[in-house]
Amino acid sequence: MKTKMQMVALAVFFVAFFVVDLAQAGEVKGKVSAAGLKTAENIAVYIDTIPGKKFDHPADHVSVDQRNSVFIPHTMVILRGTTVDFLNSDHVAHNVYWPSVGGDKRLRHSLTIISPGQTKSFEFDDLGSVQLLCNLHLEMVAYIVVVPTPYFALTGSDGSFALKDVPPGTYTLKTWSEDVKSTCHICHSATGPNPTPDQILKGEIPPLTAVIKRVNLSEFVRKVTSGAPIVMGNPSAFYRGRMPVFSYLSQDEAAAAYLYLTRYPPQP
Repeated sequence: MKTKMQMVALAVFFVAFFVVDLAQAGEVKGKVSAAGLKTAENIAVYIDTIPGKKFDHPADHVSVDQRNSVFIPHTMVILRGTTVDFLNSDHVAHNVYWPSVGGDKRLRHSLTIISPGQTKSFEFDDLGSVQLLCNLHLEMVAYIVVVPTPYFALTGSDGSFALKDVPPGTYTLKTWSEDVKSTCHICHSATGPNPTPDQILKGEIPPLTAVIKRVNLSEFVRKVTSGAPIVMGNPSAFYRGRMPVFSYLSQDEAAAAYLYLTRYPPQP
């Protein structure tokens, strides 16, 4: 069967989304432009849930090691249902735990003490990012991103990625970065009428950073989650539009977006 390579570019802020269409099975390659983030490296890129498609739990395990009081690897992407073996190659004990999965504190879990040379395993059946910590060594931190499909990758140092063996179809690509702890589905350039990915990438939509200069926290949360009218431009009547309705965002997530943009405004 012939394959087709689809090239895409993603502008990332919190969790970006991008629709890609493949007429034939093949490879999706692209490059992430991490506006507002510290680096374009180690960003998870994956195809979101495919309606009507379920994937078996992988039979093969993956491993997270602990060496010199460091989790290795620092970031890992896995398919839901994957079993992770937590090794301890150190000469000291570790107590691996995670306070939540995808922000849900009800899914917190502790593996308790993992002695030197010991391995403990856990199957991750819930979607979302998992922050790995150690009760005994507070400097230790790593991340596991549990995704709904086997089509995923981590970006390289230049932001490039490749998703292999993607079947024909139309899919939504999503991203995750540790630089932003909240899993908001919001693009840094998204204001006005619901923007297309092309408009976002070309910078044709006024950025959210312009919005936070005009509204306070509570107004920002209301506008982002409800699509309330927003006035932009100088003079202010120059641009009138509506915020995209990010109905899947909680008020806490919208507030996190505001606080992040205030503290770390994207560089022009």
